[in-house]
Amino acid sequence: MMLLPICAESSAEPILRASFDGLTDDGRPVELKALTEDNFREAVAMEGESMLYRRYYPQVQAQIFVAEADQGVLSLHYGEEFLDLPVPRDDRCIEQIVTRAQQFWECMRTGKEPPIDPARDLYVPSGSDQETWLRLAAEYRQLNEKLSGYASEAKGIEKKLATLEKEFLTLMGEFTLAESSGVRVSRFLQQGAIDYKAALKALKPDPLDSELEAYRRKAAERVRITLRGEEDQRIEVPFEPDLLNKVAGSDFWF
Repeated sequence: MMLLPICAESSAEPILRASFDGLTDDGRPVELKALTEDNFREAVAMEGESMLYRRYYPQVQAQIFVAEADQGVLSLHYGEEFLDLPVPRDDRCIEQIVTRAQQFWECMRTGKEPPIDPARDLYVPSGSDQETWLRLAAEYRQLNEKLSGYASEAKGIEKKLATLEKEFLTLMGEFTLAESSGVRVSRFLQQGAIDYKAALKALKPDPLDSELEAYRRKAAERVRITLRGEEDQRIEVPFEPDLLNKVAGSDFWF
């Protein structure tokens, strides 16, 4: 079937638009996704229960609404293999999409920010919190700069220690244990770790992502602090380096 790629706007709710990868002869939208082999195999095995189907389900529902169709198609492919999954019209899901779109557009029209979502939005301190953040940022930058200097020095020391270790071993010859001048050197064999990735590949060459999920450990919170320069294009909240320097005092390094 020849598919027509086209852009369209909903006549019922013009704020909703779609860029169709293709429309069938009877006006049904087709969404094409190129997958990795693992994701494609999972979709073949699980079809409508697969992660990929659930992920793109709302997108196809929005396209069904714009096209005023009774169903759509999620067309998945890997290399020369294709899997076409029908997506029936879900009026309940479409109603939620339209409602959320209307709410979003009203925020855009009035310039009113939607409620902040702590899990997704950027926290920007203000008032007294901003003053506290400024103090913390100045101190953190200062200490991080000092730590970088220590780390560079430590690498040089570690390299020198490795050289001395080789010289100790040369003096020991075939001995496995030596001691003099308060320095004791021991040679020993440590059992190698199991390469679980290689073992899994040999024992079960093509596990599905869904099968591996059962063995995933509980999620643990991690913290990453990134220091950005004034000219960093990724920066989202501008800052004044001179003010940081002033807060840090005369011992500031950056």
